Amino acid sequence: MSDSPAPPPDDAARPDRRALVRTQNRRAIAAAAAELIRVKGADQLRVDEIAERAGVSRRTVFNHFSSIEEAAYAQLHDDFDSLIAGFRLDVEGRTERMAAEVTQAFGDFILEAEPLRIVQGILDTAAQLRHHQSLDSWGQQSIEHTIEAFARLVDAAYPDADRVRVRILCTVLIESVAVSLEACVDEPQSLEHSRARVIEALTFLSSSHFSFRHSSNRN
Repeated sequence: MSDSPAPPPDDAARPDRRALVRTQNRRAIAAAAAELIRVKGADQLRVDEIAERAGVSRRTVFNHFSSIEEAAYAQLHDDFDSLIAGFRLDVEGRTERMAAEVTQAFGDFILEAEPLRIVQGILDTAAQLRHHQSLDSWGQQSIEHTIEAFARLVDAAYPDADRVRVRILCTVLIESVAVSLEACVDEPQSLEHSRARVIEALTFLSSSHFSFRHSSNRN
């Protein structure tokens, strides 16, 4: 058996150090912006403060983001991605049980301590940005992004399910929670209050029986 050392990894397999540094800097800047906005508010915050908190130069901040708000939105976008990444569907994939199983799994997950803490952080940051016109468009884009990511997970768990029905289900769940928490943006509330609003929204969905009967006699 030879004791010769293993050959060095191929250059293509080595991580790009510059890319790693850029990613680390971006994350640090975004996290610093969101954190400081929650403490000071966006209007009172200076780029120099974000740079100092992130451990980068002022120039590096502007290399990644054109404004303080954009940096904060990037962190909130990452927070939504973290939520979806943590969601798991341990199901058998039976289509007839999809709505009930996904709703229960979603509710159980979003009410756990860590996901709810992430949601609360998103709300607290958004509350400080509520007077900025860009918040509405960013919010809608983030909701759409989250719905699409959620739908991909449900698609994978229920491969025989109709894709339109999957999209409807995911949209209803995500939008219902978003609507239930809208008031928390205008008037920040405690974590327990946010939890109660989510429970109220999901309970309403579960107890509501939306009725529609198509009549072929109607024009």
